[in-house]
Amino acid sequence: MPECQADAVGNQDTNRFEKVKTIAGRHGLEIVLGVGCIVLSAINIRQGNIISLKDRFIALQGARIDELLDLCDEKDAWFKELMSDALRHGSSFAGKCMVDRRETLSGR
Repeated sequence: MPECQADAVGNQDTNRFEKVKTIAGRHGLEIVLGVGCIVLSAINIRQGNIISLKDRFIALQGARIDELLDLCDEKDAWFKELMSDALRHGSSFAGKCMVDRRETLSGR
């Protein structure tokens, strides 16, 4: 590359740099505020996604809790039937289990 072309390219770069400095000097506050808005928007979008994931997780937990409550009711029904049958066949342990269950349900 000839020297005069290199000088012309160097001068163009210097002129561009001076233009950027001038624009930044005149509009520095607007540039900083604009970048800040972009950063805050990105953070807000990310947090919105995190909140959405947490909401889905909470909904799944609620469904799992309902399922566990249904399973507890089913287990209690089987246990009551088992206690009743064992008591009919003379099991003293079944009587103790019935008393314990009654006390648990009454809040003791």
